[in-house]
Parts: sequence; C-alpha cells; structure tokens
Amino acid sequence: MKHLSLMLIAALLCLTACTPASPHTPDPLPSETQAETADLTAAIETYQAQINDLEAALLSLKQENYIARAEYERQIHALTAEILALQARLSMTETTTPAPDLPVAGTPQKPSETTPDTDKPSAMAFRYEIRDGRAVILDYPGDETEVIIPAVIEGYPVTAIEENAFRGTPIVTVTVPYSVSEIGWFAFADCKSLAVVKVSPSVESIGYGAFDGCKALTIICPADSYAAQYAQSFAIPHKEE
Repeated sequence: MKHLSLMLIAALLCLTACTPASPHTPDPLPSETQAETADLTAAIETYQAQINDLEAALLSLKQENYIARAEYERQIHALTAEILALQARLSMTETTTPAPDLPVAGTPQKPSETTPDTDKPSAMAFRYEIRDGRAVILDYPGDETEVIIPAVIEGYPVTAIEENAFRGTPIVTVTVPYSVSEIGWFAFADCKSLAVVKVSPSVESIGYGAFDGCKALTIICPADSYAAQYAQSFAIPHKEE
C-alpha cells in the first residue's frame, strides 16, 4: 500500500512538470500612464486644429491680397488709358486739328482705318470701330509681322480686340497695350508664325480659341495676371515679366 502511494505521488509530480505554462497576460497599464496618453492625444489634436485654422486664415489673406491687387491694377490701367486719350486730344488741339466728334452713346460708328505712319509703329493700318467713346480693333489688313496695337486711336482709348481680328495673318509678334481689357474669340487663331504676344495686366477677358493653331506661341505677361492664368489653363507656354 505504501509502495502504491509513492507511485501515485511520482506520477502526479510528472504530470505537473510536463503541463505547459499558460500564456502570460500583460499587466494593464497603470491608470497614471493611461491618463498621460490621453492628455498627449488631446494635445496633438488641439495643435493640429490650430494649425488648420492658421492655414485657412493664411489662404484667406492671400486671396484678399490678390483681389485687392487685381482691383488696384485695374484702376491704374483704366486711369492710364483715360490719360492717354486726353493727352492725344490735347495734342490734336495744340496743333489746331479739330477734335473728333464724340459718338452718341450706344451708337457704333462705321469701321474706319488708321493712317499708316512710318514714324509711329502704333499707327499701323488697323480697321477699327468707335463704340461708346472707345475704339475696338476689328481687323488687321496690314502686312507687318511685328505689330504694336495702339493704346489710342483718334483720341479714343483702344479697349478691345474683336473676334477673328488677326486670324490667319502672318504676324510674328504682337504687343497688347495697357488700355485693352478684352481679347475676343479666335482673335489670333491660325496665326502659324505667331511667336510672341505681350499681354498687359489690364486684360481681364480672353475669348475661347483666341490662340488656336499658334503652335510656336509664347505669351509674355505679368505674374498672377489673367493672361498668365489663361496660359496655364490652356497649356500655352508663357514667361513672366
């Protein structure tokens, strides 16, 4: 009997030694560590929210500055065009040349043509029309390849280039003056030799397809101007001046 008891005890000890230990369960974090982690997470979220607010405020400030700058430039260019027009009329008065009759508001005048002047490249042969006291370029029948659009014609500021005005002409370079605010649809389309168009910041509208077919074209314009945005939108090479 004693011998049997010893055998049972030995078997029990063997089973205990052979049983694998249960996996260790990590001790839970102390409550102080949990509190520190929560505080750190809250701080990160707070800082990120502040950064987002500051970035939004910065973007808004940049937009307001851009709008203010664009309006400032628009007013400067409008006043410049008016000064040029008055100076032209003053010059005509001083040389005893009768000033042109002002057109009736809303009544377009019949197309006219500028008189060529070898001393003034801005007086190339353009067909134009007077509308509400402002000149609009309708067509360019000339054969010059380097064109400077005049800021003033017969005392009237040139404010627009009409649709198809230069379409298909052999021009190579064009300078758009500060008085112009609008370039019409297809105004320079199919000008295959057109290499450079200098666009002033006064231009606020460029019509659809204005430079279609001008594969060698580079637009030169101020940074952040409407022309620069137009060039970027239509993948037209441009340089900032």
